[in-house]
Amino acid sequence: MKFPPIRRISATLLAAFSAAMLTGCFMIPGNFDAKLDLRSDGTFTYSYNGEIRFLGMSELAQRSRGRNEVSEWDPGSQTCWGTVSTEATDAEIETAAVEAVAEEADVAEAAAEGTIVPVTIEDSYDDRECTEEELAERRKEFDERQERSRERQEREAKQMQAVFGGIDPSDPSAGKQISERLERQRGWNSVEYLGEGLFKVDFSITSRIDHDFTFPTMEGMSAGQPFLYAFRRDGDTVRIEAPGFTRGGSSGALGGGSMNWLMLAGMERGSRSGDPDLSELLKNTNGTFTITTDGEILANNTDAGYSDTAAGRTLVWKISSDSMDSAAPMALVKLAQ
Repeated sequence: MKFPPIRRISATLLAAFSAAMLTGCFMIPGNFDAKLDLRSDGTFTYSYNGEIRFLGMSELAQRSRGRNEVSEWDPGSQTCWGTVSTEATDAEIETAAVEAVAEEADVAEAAAEGTIVPVTIEDSYDDRECTEEELAERRKEFDERQERSRERQEREAKQMQAVFGGIDPSDPSAGKQISERLERQRGWNSVEYLGEGLFKVDFSITSRIDHDFTFPTMEGMSAGQPFLYAFRRDGDTVRIEAPGFTRGGSSGALGGGSMNWLMLAGMERGSRSGDPDLSELLKNTNGTFTITTDGEILANNTDAGYSDTAAGRTLVWKISSDSMDSAAPMALVKLAQ
């Protein structure tokens, strides 16, 4: 007896990754130089010069391009399986009739007269051609799946565009559109799209730390966890955290780094999309984050602490693929009262 083949269902993270890509477009730094200059009177200047990679952009573009693909029904490719009766040959019929004579005289008599006896030697469990009724049922199921797929793809297409503020990631000009939108915002001096979700940016802004500050923020777009937070606290203190520069745990209440679970989500990415997986992309992360202040540094997690410079106390974190498992850069600064 031959049993039907078992279809294995691969337990991957595709569903989780797809859901993640539809709820936000995640960013990682490329080569960069980031600086925060914080003065004790509350003024600050933050600059970021370098690369930002939109991790989900290529993936969403591919999903968007494939949303209108429709499978064709092919009845010739359908195979059913089940019990298949094997019809006996004349010789097998005669042998079966002779063996049955002791139990069934009519069978032996019929065989002697040359009458064909409908004898089934053995049933097998195997692939076989589908009946018309089975094909009709399968076609109905196929059409229902296609309709559900179309509805899902339409929903995802709307979600994709919502992630990018109405920009369709499958549009060849999507990168240029995003660049133009960012350059409308204050601080984004220049934004150049390099392809494959990679942007080269020149950002600089000067303001007062009378409120919390976050970088980057992108009008109309779900950008995921920012690279930098600066929280203004009571008592003239400012807590600075940069979870976007690490995939390891943060020292504060923000939890893990922005790439902690994205590593998990990206495990299947390379094999499915043809793009480098996340671990390969992180090898291209190299940069420096510097905080300079004339205020009092109450806490920090640099390796060597601060150094005195002409501009004030300076903290420096070297960011690379080797340091991405470290805690997120953190500092607590007290301003002048």
